[in-house]
Amino acid sequence: MLRFRKSDRCRICRSERALRTCARRRKEIGWRCCNEIRLDKRCPSECAYALKEDENSPLPAFKADSVTEFNHAIKLYLDLWISQPQASLDGKTPLAVAAEDSKQLLEWLAGYQYPQHFPMNYLLGKLGLEKYPEPEVKDPESIAADYLNCVIAMEWDKLRQFTINQDAEEDLAQRYKEIIRDIPMLKRANHHNIIHAGIADDGVTAMVYLELNRRFDWTLIFGKQGDVWRLRYQINGSPKLFYELNKRHGQIAQLLSEGKDAQAWEALQEGLKLYPDSADLYYYLGIYWQIVKQLDKAKIAFFDSIALDNDFYAPTFSLGSINLAQEDLDEAMYWFEKLYEKNSEDPLVLNNLGAAYAGKGQIEEAKKLWKKALQIDPNLEPAKRNMERHK
Repeated sequence: MLRFRKSDRCRICRSERALRTCARRRKEIGWRCCNEIRLDKRCPSECAYALKEDENSPLPAFKADSVTEFNHAIKLYLDLWISQPQASLDGKTPLAVAAEDSKQLLEWLAGYQYPQHFPMNYLLGKLGLEKYPEPEVKDPESIAADYLNCVIAMEWDKLRQFTINQDAEEDLAQRYKEIIRDIPMLKRANHHNIIHAGIADDGVTAMVYLELNRRFDWTLIFGKQGDVWRLRYQINGSPKLFYELNKRHGQIAQLLSEGKDAQAWEALQEGLKLYPDSADLYYYLGIYWQIVKQLDKAKIAFFDSIALDNDFYAPTFSLGSINLAQEDLDEAMYWFEKLYEKNSEDPLVLNNLGAAYAGKGQIEEAKKLWKKALQIDPNLEPAKRNMERHK
């Protein structure tokens, strides 16, 4: 987490964070002020954010660090552009041609290519023309804004819909709400402003980097489920921490495997401050509580991990296994049946689900599951022993 001083504000508006140096003003400025300055096309060509003429478009190209910045810039430009004479319209303005012959203007506009996220309906609306029907497809930045607006309004019940968590179990939904509601930074959130956003090369991971309360870094990590972007987890800091997460996981796993309980605990507490809704860290916390033989706390941590990632295999298996060992067979069966729904060919799931059935006296059902497990993995010793025990 990084706190910014007033000297880190834009030297023009004194409000948004200064993110780049303006070659014209010789000041550190924010992207909104940059957009307002560069509209006149007078920025030096060596500036990466100077407008560039595009032969395939009647509009210049805008470099932007997010879709939000691009839309802000292009809309400011369109507000002016519609009243500027265009050589390809015989010196008339787009607004005048739209009033005289809308069909001609639409044909003219259709002759050009436009960048992704171009606000065509905004332009048509400014020209007084009929807008095109557009499917509402949310990008990570708009979802991040919706999510944080709900946070600021303390509408905790609405947050889960934006995430990867789609399980209908009410207890999981309730626990997700409680975990997020208890994150200190989110409890104090009253303002958010995007800094940078982007989609990874894999096309299924996206990152939205924001400033909370005009002072603190906050990053949201998204994953793509089908055609829909969904929030996976949040980072109390800049995107730099995203690239450190796997290393932290490895360090914690090593400490746990070496029995270094105190060091593992410290690493987990530090990690959860930076990654407050990380399902992986809650899973490791469950492992920690298992190692120190506090199984009730382990079950809570595993449940929290599942609440943060409903499809996370490891904590679901661990939670089912603890309940099976404690002979809480209904609870064990509940979690192993959840795994079985999506992992019906997993021999370990088949074996443990079979053990839960056997514990409840449903031996024939158990044998079917053990036989299937051994067909998949003939060397699975637990399933062999279970079959031998129930001949």
